[in-house]
Amino acid sequence: MIIEGDAKKMYGLLYKLQSLIPVVPKSATNPHFKSKYADLPTIMEILKPIFQENRLVLLQPVYSSATANMLEIGTIIIDSESGSSIS
Repeated sequence: MIIEGDAKKMYGLLYKLQSLIPVVPKSATNPHFKSKYADLPTIMEILKPIFQENRLVLLQPVYSSATANMLEIGTIIIDSESGSSIS
């Protein structure tokens, strides 16, 4: 975990954020395993307004992996007011 800026403020924002995020419904089905899961569009539909109301930016950049032919996804949350971030 990497924090840039005010760590205490970022922890406070994340604590608040966790209390606002509901359980995401499992609205998609994996036909191979016959299991339900929450797909990315459903997750983002729920998260986006909560992040916007709290003036937070969610980024998920794609990086090259150390493993050949693989990619990694990072997650960065930025406080748009202070510029502090956690990844």
